[in-house]
Amino acid sequence: MNGTNSAFFASANGDKWFLEQDGSASEPTVIHRANPASGGAETRWSADDFLKIAGDHPQGDALRSALAEPSGLEDGGDAQPAAEPDKAPTVYPWTR
Repeated sequence: MNGTNSAFFASANGDKWFLEQDGSASEPTVIHRANPASGGAETRWSADDFLKIAGDHPQGDALRSALAEPSGLEDGGDAQPAAEPDKAPTVYPWTR
């Protein structure tokens, strides 16, 4: 991995999402790191594919914001939007 990784979202359960910018790649890569209790697995997608899967979830919103304002990214950032209490829990493909 020759690019730079910047955290753009962290969930309440400890999962973290990073945006990898690699000068040789045609588009940024999204990296999801599961929390240690879930095994700490790491998965990767192109930003476009990630938005197709999670575009309507908080981490998809955070990715769109990060892509719109790359200067707002911080290494190890902890961007967590407020929880939506009336919304049913969502099962994500990477948590199965």
